Amino acid sequence: MKRHPLRAYRLQSALTQQETARKLGISLALVSRIETGDRVVSPKVALHIEKKLGIPKAKLRPDIWG
Repeated sequence: MKRHPLRAYRLQSALTQQETARKLGISLALVSRIETGDRVVSPKVALHIEKKLGIPKAKLRPDIWG
């Protein structure tokens, strides 16, 4: 199974989910749910993640920007 781009970024950057949540200004629960696929990233959140972490929005939502 392919890793979610947010998880891949987090692991590559040696960040915890809590640190990632803090960088993004979102809850730890939301980071966890996004990484496990329990929550689909909204277009607004995808743009926010792209701006804050540099993960391309097309990787986060290929169904919209792919």
